Amino acid sequence: MRRFTTEQLAEILLKHRQWLNGETGGSRADLTDAVLTGAVLTGAVLTGADLTGAVLARAVLTGADLARAVLTDAVLTDAVLTGADLARAVLTDAVLTGADLTDAVDLPAIDPMPDIRAKLLAAVERDGCRIEMQHWHTCDTVHCLAGWTTTIHPQGKLLESIMGPSSAAALILNASGEKIPNFFDTGEGGNERAMNWLRTGQQVDTKDLTAK
Repeated sequence: MRRFTTEQLAEILLKHRQWLNGETGGSRADLTDAVLTGAVLTGAVLTGADLTGAVLARAVLTGADLARAVLTDAVLTDAVLTGADLARAVLTDAVLTGADLTDAVDLPAIDPMPDIRAKLLAAVERDGCRIEMQHWHTCDTVHCLAGWTTTIHPQGKLLESIMGPSSAAALILNASGEKIPNFFDTGEGGNERAMNWLRTGQQVDTKDLTAK
């Protein structure tokens, strides 16, 4: 992983803007594997930047221009992307747990599925079906949260083939008005937390709910 000082990051953004404008001395922003946790990048111009594998957890990207940016495998957990331009951004296998995509521009056109959590729960609870957070897809009747989401949504399999299950499921749930849960909760109790999210919208231990 790579870390940058505030001054280094500002220099990268400046040279990237120069590159976009065709100015001498400019260069495309290479932020692959960059650790940008909590970075404030409000309105940043990152058009076409390479952010492959970057850690942008809790980053503030309000109004940022991420058109054509490569965000493959980027970690955007709890990132604020309100009003960000994501036109043709590459989101393959990006982690969008808890990300705020309110008013994000040019996300893929996805049909919302009303009451999607209730429909997911009904699918999981059918005879012979179950949830398994250890694997994306085990068979036709066993999936993780992301796998079930892409399975029941009409556009799910197409989106999954383009950007992977986690990104596809995140965008489907976002379009359907749901907050994006943790699709990577594979530890002990992960299945129970996933079921609790389906029932209540909260991905916490049931024992924690009891203690409150």
